[in-house]
Amino acid sequence: MEKAQTQELNVQEYYGPSGENRPSRRGLVTVIAVIIMLAVAGFVVHNQLFRIREVKIDSISSVPYHEVLALAGIDSRTSSLALNEKKIAEGINSHMYLEFKGLEKVSRNQIILYVNERQITANVLYNGLQYRICEDGMVIDCSARIALDNGCMTVSGLNIRDIRIGSVLTCHAQEQLDAYKAVTEEVYLQGIEDEIAELNFSSLDSIYLVTVDGYTVNIGANDDLQGKIGTMRAVVEELRSRGLKGGIVEATVSGIATYRPVE
Repeated sequence: MEKAQTQELNVQEYYGPSGENRPSRRGLVTVIAVIIMLAVAGFVVHNQLFRIREVKIDSISSVPYHEVLALAGIDSRTSSLALNEKKIAEGINSHMYLEFKGLEKVSRNQIILYVNERQITANVLYNGLQYRICEDGMVIDCSARIALDNGCMTVSGLNIRDIRIGSVLTCHAQEQLDAYKAVTEEVYLQGIEDEIAELNFSSLDSIYLVTVDGYTVNIGANDDLQGKIGTMRAVVEELRSRGLKGGIVEATVSGIATYRPVE
């Protein structure tokens, strides 16, 4: 059997006696430097092209613009490609007055943040304490001192399960909170929040509003609120013009109402 042949490699013969055939170290360093420079240039160009230069917030009134941006985690270095909508929502929603609604990329350098700024709309009395809540039921503060003359409507009749600052109150019947939201929204849309002293939700088939000058208005169930509250407005205005004070208005059907004066 023939022995396997081996050949000894003469390193000097391959590279030459002085290593002149070896790859140039200077050339290798140059290639690496060029790659690094191209990467840096690419990063800079990317940063300039997609850096957010304009942020519109729709809509806020009391919370400062820069505070909303800080909560969203957006600054002059932020790239539109790196936006994380979930983190933006978590940051904005951590502020009890703010609710993140969405984000729109108008261009690579411009975005719109849709934010709802809550407004304190009502007082709620519970276990001897006065709470102030927003239109969606978010609880803003609490006081042992009862002061209902603070420009807010008073909400009564809610069967409350839990109420605490910084959270949306919960009711044993979710329908009560839904009715509160719907009626409050319509009252504000029709611009009569300053005319309403109390909203009562003891019976969801017979929701009633009490005006600041003593009219009690039954609007029935939580439906067709625009029509029924509009009817209430027209009737109450007519009663005032006739000098009739107080009494009960039944406006459970849009466009139809009855009035019972105070006995």
